[in-house]
Amino acid sequence: MKCFCIKLSFAILLTLLLSGCGGEVPNPYGAMDVGGYDLYFYIETEEGVNMLDSTKKETFLKDLTFTYKGEDYPIVSSNEAGTRTLVPYFYGARLARSYEYKDEQLVLYDDWYAMFGGFDSTVDVDNQEIILSLGDNQKCTISFSNEFNWEVLPHRNRYFYLNGNILTDKSGSTGHIHFIYTSDGELEYVPVEDE
Repeated sequence: MKCFCIKLSFAILLTLLLSGCGGEVPNPYGAMDVGGYDLYFYIETEEGVNMLDSTKKETFLKDLTFTYKGEDYPIVSSNEAGTRTLVPYFYGARLARSYEYKDEQLVLYDDWYAMFGGFDSTVDVDNQEIILSLGDNQKCTISFSNEFNWEVLPHRNRYFYLNGNILTDKSGSTGHIHFIYTSDGELEYVPVEDE
Protein backbone atom coordinates (compact mmCIF):
# COMPACT_ATOMS: atom_id res chain seq x y z
CA MET A 1 0.00 0.00 0.00
CA LYS A 2 2.85 2.38 0.85
CA CYS A 3 4.47 1.79 -2.56
CA PHE A 4 1.17 2.42 -4.34
CA CYS A 5 0.71 5.77 -2.51
CA ILE A 6 4.24 6.89 -3.46
CA LYS A 7 3.67 5.92 -7.14
CA LEU A 8 0.29 7.68 -7.16
CA SER A 9 1.79 10.83 -5.58
CA PHE A 10 4.61 10.78 -8.13
CA ALA A 11 2.13 10.36 -11.03
CA ILE A 12 -0.01 13.29 -9.81
CA LEU A 13 3.06 15.51 -9.33
CA LEU A 14 4.40 14.62 -12.78
CA THR A 15 1.00 15.34 -14.38
CA LEU A 16 0.83 18.75 -12.68
CA LEU A 17 4.36 19.65 -13.72
CA LEU A 18 3.88 18.65 -17.35
CA SER A 19 0.47 20.29 -17.76
CA GLY A 20 1.43 23.48 -15.92
CA CYS A 21 3.34 24.96 -18.88
CA GLY A 22 0.35 24.84 -21.20
CA GLY A 23 2.63 24.50 -24.23
CA GLU A 24 4.16 27.97 -23.71
CA VAL A 25 7.86 28.56 -23.68
CA PRO A 26 8.72 29.63 -20.13
CA ASN A 27 10.28 33.06 -19.58
CA PRO A 28 14.05 32.50 -19.27
CA TYR A 29 14.21 35.33 -16.71
CA GLY A 30 11.62 33.79 -14.39
CA ALA A 31 8.49 35.46 -13.06
CA MET A 32 8.45 39.24 -13.47
CA ASP A 33 6.40 42.01 -11.92
CA VAL A 34 6.00 45.41 -13.51
CA GLY A 35 5.74 48.27 -11.04
CA GLY A 36 3.58 51.33 -11.42
CA TYR A 37 4.76 54.89 -11.98
CA ASP A 38 4.21 58.34 -10.54
CA LEU A 39 4.89 61.91 -11.58
CA TYR A 40 7.17 63.92 -9.30
CA PHE A 41 7.06 67.70 -8.91
CA TYR A 42 9.73 69.88 -7.33
CA ILE A 43 9.19 73.62 -6.71
CA GLU A 44 11.92 75.95 -5.44
CA THR A 45 12.43 79.70 -5.32
CA GLU A 46 15.21 81.39 -7.28
CA GLU A 47 17.21 81.31 -4.03
CA GLY A 48 16.85 77.51 -3.77
CA VAL A 49 14.21 77.41 -1.01
CA ASN A 50 12.05 74.28 -1.35
CA MET A 51 8.45 75.50 -1.45
CA LEU A 52 7.05 72.03 -0.69
CA ASP A 53 8.91 71.58 2.61
CA SER A 54 6.17 70.94 5.16
CA THR A 55 8.46 71.98 8.03
CA LYS A 56 8.75 75.57 6.72
CA LYS A 57 6.29 78.37 7.36
CA GLU A 58 6.28 79.63 3.76
CA THR A 59 5.16 76.80 1.47
CA PHE A 60 2.78 76.24 -1.41
CA LEU A 61 1.14 73.23 0.20
CA LYS A 62 -2.22 74.87 0.90
CA ASP A 63 -2.33 76.46 -2.58
CA LEU A 64 -1.23 73.48 -4.67
CA THR A 65 -3.93 71.38 -6.37
CA PHE A 66 -3.83 68.74 -9.09
CA THR A 67 -6.82 68.20 -11.39
CA TYR A 68 -7.08 64.83 -13.12
CA LYS A 69 -10.08 63.57 -15.10
CA GLY A 70 -12.16 66.50 -13.80
CA GLU A 71 -11.48 65.81 -10.12
CA ASP A 72 -9.37 68.02 -7.84
CA TYR A 73 -6.67 66.44 -5.68
CA PRO A 74 -5.20 68.68 -2.99
CA ILE A 75 -1.87 67.50 -1.74
CA VAL A 76 -2.01 65.12 1.22
CA SER A 77 0.76 66.09 3.59
CA SER A 78 2.80 63.49 5.38
CA ASN A 79 6.22 63.15 6.94
CA GLU A 80 6.87 59.89 5.16
CA ALA A 81 9.52 58.97 2.66
CA GLY A 82 8.37 58.58 -0.92
CA THR A 83 8.03 54.91 -1.71
CA ARG A 84 7.50 52.93 -4.87
CA THR A 85 5.03 50.15 -4.37
CA LEU A 86 5.17 47.36 -6.89
CA VAL A 87 1.42 47.05 -7.27
CA PRO A 88 0.04 50.32 -8.73
CA TYR A 89 -2.41 52.03 -6.42
CA PHE A 90 -3.91 55.38 -7.40
CA TYR A 91 -3.71 57.74 -4.44
CA GLY A 92 -3.84 61.15 -6.15
CA ALA A 93 -1.46 63.82 -4.81
CA ARG A 94 0.76 63.46 -1.79
CA LEU A 95 3.82 65.00 -0.27
CA ALA A 96 6.96 62.93 0.08
CA ARG A 97 10.62 63.36 0.83
CA SER A 98 13.81 61.77 -0.38
CA TYR A 99 15.29 58.91 1.57
CA GLU A 100 17.81 56.10 1.50
CA TYR A 101 18.79 53.18 3.65
CA LYS A 102 22.21 53.31 5.30
CA ASP A 103 23.32 50.37 7.41
CA GLU A 104 19.72 49.10 7.43
CA GLN A 105 18.48 52.43 8.88
CA LEU A 106 16.05 54.72 7.09
CA VAL A 107 17.58 58.17 6.53
CA LEU A 108 15.18 60.98 5.55
CA TYR A 109 16.36 64.09 3.71
CA ASP A 110 14.85 67.56 3.41
CA ASP A 111 14.28 67.17 -0.34
CA TRP A 112 10.47 67.50 -0.36
CA TYR A 113 8.40 66.93 -3.49
CA ALA A 114 4.85 66.25 -4.60
CA MET A 115 3.97 62.88 -6.09
CA PHE A 116 0.94 62.23 -8.28
CA GLY A 117 -0.13 58.73 -9.24
CA GLY A 118 0.18 55.69 -9.06
CA PHE A 119 -0.44 54.65 -12.56
CA ASP A 120 -0.32 51.13 -13.95
CA SER A 121 2.70 50.65 -16.26
CA THR A 122 0.95 47.86 -18.16
CA VAL A 123 -1.96 50.07 -19.27
CA ASP A 124 -1.55 52.07 -22.48
CA VAL A 125 -2.64 55.70 -22.14
CA ASP A 126 -2.39 58.53 -24.63
CA ASN A 127 -2.15 62.17 -23.64
CA GLN A 128 -3.59 61.94 -20.13
CA GLU A 129 -3.67 65.44 -18.60
CA ILE A 130 -2.96 66.66 -15.11
CA ILE A 131 -3.50 70.35 -14.40
CA LEU A 132 -1.20 71.73 -11.71
CA SER A 133 -2.76 74.80 -10.05
CA LEU A 134 -0.92 77.08 -7.69
CA GLY A 135 -3.45 79.49 -6.24
CA ASP A 136 -5.72 81.37 -8.60
CA ASN A 137 -3.30 82.59 -11.24
CA GLN A 138 -0.77 79.81 -11.93
CA LYS A 139 -1.76 76.78 -13.99
CA CYS A 140 0.15 74.41 -16.20
CA THR A 141 -0.83 71.19 -17.92
CA ILE A 142 1.33 68.11 -17.66
CA SER A 143 0.40 65.35 -20.11
CA PHE A 144 1.73 61.83 -20.31
CA SER A 145 1.50 58.81 -22.57
CA ASN A 146 2.45 55.24 -21.75
CA GLU A 147 2.91 52.40 -24.23
CA PHE A 148 3.57 48.92 -22.92
CA ASN A 149 4.30 45.60 -24.59
CA TRP A 150 5.51 42.33 -23.28
CA GLU A 151 7.83 40.39 -25.50
CA VAL A 152 10.45 38.34 -23.69
CA LEU A 153 11.00 41.25 -21.33
CA PRO A 154 8.56 44.04 -20.49
CA HIS A 155 9.12 47.14 -22.61
CA ARG A 156 7.58 50.56 -22.21
CA ASN A 157 7.71 53.94 -23.89
CA ARG A 158 6.65 56.83 -21.69
CA TYR A 159 6.46 60.48 -22.71
CA PHE A 160 5.80 63.63 -20.69
CA TYR A 161 4.64 67.01 -21.97
CA LEU A 162 4.40 70.45 -20.37
CA ASN A 163 1.73 72.74 -21.83
CA GLY A 164 1.74 70.65 -25.02
CA ASN A 165 5.54 70.62 -25.48
CA ILE A 166 7.33 67.30 -25.16
CA LEU A 167 9.97 67.19 -22.45
CA THR A 168 13.11 65.96 -24.18
CA ASP A 169 15.45 66.23 -21.21
CA LYS A 170 15.69 63.67 -18.39
CA SER A 171 12.24 64.77 -17.12
CA GLY A 172 10.78 63.47 -20.37
CA SER A 173 11.67 59.89 -19.49
CA THR A 174 11.46 59.91 -15.68
CA GLY A 175 8.50 62.15 -14.88
CA HIS A 176 10.57 64.22 -12.42
CA ILE A 177 9.48 67.78 -13.20
CA HIS A 178 11.29 70.76 -11.67
CA PHE A 179 9.99 74.33 -11.39
CA ILE A 180 11.46 77.59 -10.16
CA TYR A 181 9.01 80.04 -8.59
CA THR A 182 10.34 83.36 -9.87
CA SER A 183 10.29 86.71 -8.09
CA ASP A 184 7.58 87.73 -10.62
CA GLY A 185 5.32 85.00 -9.22
CA GLU A 186 5.67 82.70 -12.24
CA LEU A 187 6.34 78.97 -12.38
CA GLU A 188 9.29 78.42 -14.69
CA TYR A 189 10.21 74.93 -15.91
CA VAL A 190 13.81 73.85 -15.31
CA PRO A 191 15.18 71.14 -17.63
CA VAL A 192 16.90 68.24 -15.88
CA GLU A 193 20.15 67.22 -17.52
CA ASP A 194 21.40 63.63 -17.64
CA GLU A 195 24.02 62.84 -15.05
